[in-house]
Amino acid sequence: HLSHDQKKILGLSLQNIEFTLIGKGPKGNLPLSYNNVDLYYKNNIYSRFNTDAQGKGIIQLLKGDFTYNSSREGYYSISNKALLIDGVKNSFQDTLYQKTYSVQFNINSQQGAIQDASITLDGYTPDFTNASGLVIFPNIGYEKKLLYTVQRNGFFDATGTIDVINPIILNITLTATGNEIISRNHSKIYPNPTTNQLHIESEKPISRISV
Repeated sequence: HLSHDQKKILGLSLQNIEFTLIGKGPKGNLPLSYNNVDLYYKNNIYSRFNTDAQGKGIIQLLKGDFTYNSSREGYYSISNKALLIDGVKNSFQDTLYQKTYSVQFNINSQQGAIQDASITLDGYTPDFTNASGLVIFPNIGYEKKLLYTVQRNGFFDATGTIDVINPIILNITLTATGNEIISRNHSKIYPNPTTNQLHIESEKPISRISV
């Protein structure tokens, strides 16, 4: 490579180029801080710079046709992308897209599937289990130690963390806050004991209830 002084002697002028790298995923956009960007000129490595805490990096470049690569764990890489330095434009921005995976919860008690259990993943809209105790979040961004919470009236909450680095199927058994009463016609009454709210589930229509 030519030194700065050599470039001056040859009448070549350097430009300060500002480059911003953004990460985009289901939770929104965020600056990709301290990320490497490799620059190539005529298929040879020319330079490398790192973005700062705001996802910005500054490098001095001559006019010319460059390409660049950038990668980050959990994101799709940028490879061999064109970068034209024309002496006019001096700021550039690009985006790395986060990988996403499906996360499935199967929620049960000792008596079977639990319907209408609320599932919360940190940063995402909560959803509820169906009659089979199942709910699927189809588009969860790559993330380690993602917090989840499972809640249902009559049961103790279940919380934990998951590493969303592949599709996940999570089977969780909730514990009733009291003993479920199972009647002869396979009705369930819980929690037992209760203070102000009682839940009744039955496989058959219920015509009369006396408390």
